[in-house]
Amino acid sequence: MKKMKRSLIYTLLLLFVPIVAQAQSVNLTPWPKSITTGSGMFVFPKTFNINTINLDAAQMTEVKSFATDFSNATGLTATVASDDSAPVNVLYSSSVTDPEGYNLTITSSKISLQASTAVGVFYGLQSLKKMMPGNVMLGIFKPGEYTVPVVTIKDAPRFKYRGFMLDVSRHFFDVNEVKKILRLMSYYKMNFFHWHLTDDQGWRVQIDKYPKLTTVGATRSNSWNSSLKYGQYWTNSQYGPYFYTKDEIRDVVAYAEKLHITIVPEVDMPGHMCAAIAAYPEYSCTPNGNHSVQISGGVYNDVLNVANEGTVQFCKDVITELAELFPGERFNIGGDECPTTAWENNAECQAKVSSLGLSNYRQLQSIFIKEMSDHLVSLGKKVSVWNEAITAGNANTDLVAQTGAIVYCWNPTANSAAKAKNLGLQCIITPWETNASYYINRKANTQDYGAGYGQADNLKIMYNYQPIDNGVTYGVQGTFWCEHVSDVDHLEHLALPRLMGIAESGWTPLASKNFNQFVNRMKQDTAMLRMGGYNYHPQFIEYEGAEPTASDEDRVYPVSSTGLSGDSKKYYRIVTKATDERANRCWELIRSGSPLLTTYSSYSPAVGQLWTNTQAATTDAAYDYQMWAFEEDPNNPGKYALVCKALPDGSLKQNATAFNTNGYWSYDNSAKHYNFILGSGGYGAQGDNYYYTICSDQSTSQYMNHSMSGKGYRVNCYTDPASGNGGLWTFVPTFDISDITSTKQMRKEAQTLLTKARTYTSETEKNYGAFSQETVDALNAALSADNDNAVAEALAAVKNSILLPQKDDTILIANTWDTFNGATICVREGNSNLGNTEEVFAENAWVVNAARANTSAEMSVNMRLVSATTRGRYVGSPASSATGKLGNLVNTVSGYITLTYNPEEGDFIITNAATSSSTPLRYYPISIHSTSEPGTIGSDASAIRPQGTGWLPKAVRLFTYNCMTVSGTALGKKYYSCPIEELATPATPEFEGLYLSSMVNTSGNAYNLIYDDQPTGIALHTSGKAANGATYDLQGRRVSKAGKGIYVINGRKEIR
Repeated sequence: MKKMKRSLIYTLLLLFVPIVAQAQSVNLTPWPKSITTGSGMFVFPKTFNINTINLDAAQMTEVKSFATDFSNATGLTATVASDDSAPVNVLYSSSVTDPEGYNLTITSSKISLQASTAVGVFYGLQSLKKMMPGNVMLGIFKPGEYTVPVVTIKDAPRFKYRGFMLDVSRHFFDVNEVKKILRLMSYYKMNFFHWHLTDDQGWRVQIDKYPKLTTVGATRSNSWNSSLKYGQYWTNSQYGPYFYTKDEIRDVVAYAEKLHITIVPEVDMPGHMCAAIAAYPEYSCTPNGNHSVQISGGVYNDVLNVANEGTVQFCKDVITELAELFPGERFNIGGDECPTTAWENNAECQAKVSSLGLSNYRQLQSIFIKEMSDHLVSLGKKVSVWNEAITAGNANTDLVAQTGAIVYCWNPTANSAAKAKNLGLQCIITPWETNASYYINRKANTQDYGAGYGQADNLKIMYNYQPIDNGVTYGVQGTFWCEHVSDVDHLEHLALPRLMGIAESGWTPLASKNFNQFVNRMKQDTAMLRMGGYNYHPQFIEYEGAEPTASDEDRVYPVSSTGLSGDSKKYYRIVTKATDERANRCWELIRSGSPLLTTYSSYSPAVGQLWTNTQAATTDAAYDYQMWAFEEDPNNPGKYALVCKALPDGSLKQNATAFNTNGYWSYDNSAKHYNFILGSGGYGAQGDNYYYTICSDQSTSQYMNHSMSGKGYRVNCYTDPASGNGGLWTFVPTFDISDITSTKQMRKEAQTLLTKARTYTSETEKNYGAFSQETVDALNAALSADNDNAVAEALAAVKNSILLPQKDDTILIANTWDTFNGATICVREGNSNLGNTEEVFAENAWVVNAARANTSAEMSVNMRLVSATTRGRYVGSPASSATGKLGNLVNTVSGYITLTYNPEEGDFIITNAATSSSTPLRYYPISIHSTSEPGTIGSDASAIRPQGTGWLPKAVRLFTYNCMTVSGTALGKKYYSCPIEELATPATPEFEGLYLSSMVNTSGNAYNLIYDDQPTGIALHTSGKAANGATYDLQGRRVSKAGKGIYVINGRKEIR
């Protein structure tokens, strides 16, 4: 068997093939309040009218928008027109009393949608889209036939508020990323976007009266970033300024309104205001103290001085400017996690507590919340708060109750919801606690990066949590904090599909929720999600449980028989994993004269149908009909043809007669159908073997299933492969796989190396990290010939052919991570630490003073590198201790480093040469924009690639330029490490307002460069061309024959 990455296997899920939909398999999330399925389908005509009855202007807008979107996505033509005979009708109905409700009736000939509001029409049409292929919802053109199942739906949401909160303070998400999230919310009928715009780590919205909020307040000195592939790390670089302009806010608000999503802005106060205080320290309790935008999550004592009138006015001013941008009724002012320590030590706060006769400092916050609420009321708004506003010890809850606040209940959820009810306040349920968490930034399993433990926050636990509904529950919210998440891929990976589970909890009646059905619908939705570029989490979707049974790299798939013939094919017996009456039965293709034809005659078996039977002995006539080979599509890895040994020229047909429990599978005797997907709905070890689900890409939600006796034990289709394990099949090999197991890692290693391998034809090319073209060709040939011994020999030859720097080579070492723009390791004048620079003219050439093989690793060398410009300075060793978040800074003291090739990336990792008493630390550049030790080299044993741990050495020739003006004024000495391949045209430095007039060789590669304030006519510093291919020396004189030296030929400097 072989290993294959999930990304390859599930690429096929992008291919959403529509049309084969069954009434009993309606794909609609959230699940409706009431649904009755029928039989058959409604087929959309190529051209049709949508008739509307008694709709107002807003409702008509929704219908017209649907008609346009549908036509653009399908290639069919839908027109809104008055037509009593139209197959699609949308009508106003006062009987639909819920403003978000709708009734949708679909027969085989007509569609009727009833609603009483524009949002009801919108949700009804969203349901119609959702039951079609994903491209319709996404608005992606894909011509073809389109159908929806016959169904009757009466629908309305359980809760009025179905929300998602996104924290953009800790990490910023731009307008397009926010819109992408809003679109997803609309697909699942979510209607509130809670926008957490400010916090200790950054202020993210323009406030005209306080411009420093978006300069000082929107910038921090470092950032804890995440990479879904590599892990988490400190950037050691300035983060920001990042913020939304008012026009961008208006744009997003208008976009959300079209999707019937209300945006609730949040400016967290009076705590979580470090970013604002850094910009305006006069509003803190210690105006003359040290204040900064925080780089880490947590709760900080630096809070607003709520006893200061200027501070209160500042908050009102901010609210006033933002209230104009957000038309929604609610404005969240936070009120959470606000320590009172600063108030207790502030004279103004002490005086206010005394003058008002307060019993504690917490009551200052309650007064502040009431002040902000009153101001919001004056602007036509109402306040929302986190539950600490009523649950923090000593809070004046009666005062807060007067505000009519909506309370976001997160911790402790049940107690705060009960307290809100006692105070007569509505609440939104968004629990933080494990085993119930709607904090979907938390890890969904132990494989994830981020907050939480990843064991009690998985999709199933979250879905099965029953949100508190105590009579004042306004709704539910998925909450996403971004201390540990810095990009949209990571955000989506953690949030999806848990957010869809919350959407269903907010819409669907509790009695109608079913986790297994939800998962099956999500499996169908993966086609839409992938097509839309959404990066969902695979748990319960691409493997059975919360934790993968094997990592992506370790997942084992059957040995492919593609290209093999006769006895060389690798055959398996496909045995059910069921342990009931079906136990130990296996696949069998019905042959002429098979006893299955008579035993199950009442179920109409036929020759060429796929059935199951007891396992046949090797001498049995049925044996070859129970043997199956998997031939992988050579052009589309991850898809297989299922080939019976008895009929090796054919394969199983890709379509069942029906994709439901009444369907069956037939064999094509003469063609290969590479349509089958293994393991998408279940996978795992079964003793020494492995079990898988099997489905066709023609209907990825319907799995090949071992039917019960009531269906004659035939192989049919079913949506839940884990139900009795009927859809889980163990592949039992009939050949010895031990040799294959021992060589697959070698083959994987060879293929990985070849993926990034650069080649050379001559070692004189000095292409470090490249491999001999001859050995690479031999390895490719060995892999193609399926000769394992040859692969082993060729792989060793390739490794041995790698070009590594040798003693006396002159090199520069450039970083390969995009963030660092090719920065090179350099000597910095006046600084004993090793540096990095993005400058072209720098002391970045190094001589290999010594080199010796690194016996502890392949494709590796230990080297001592001395500066080619400043003797006595080396690429040195890490300091004994770390400097803050930067890691251990590297010095320029003589020592050995280790350069090791990284075949997965095609570059090198640099570490200090390990000894028995030292740990190798990976070297990486500290950004030139860092506020601490900019332009140095850091090191850490656990450093990851986004920190810049990838390096590439290049062979260079060092040029030394002594630059001066024609009048003799020194312009300084410049060094240029010219890559060998660019020696014909070495770069020369430029000075503003000056032109290179001559270039005089003083010795070796040293030159005097003379600059004038007038151009010479041949413009040496540009790519200007001399006429007629003439050759000039560097004094501008035309020469007939060029000797050794540097000349200008066709306007370019060349060395002869």
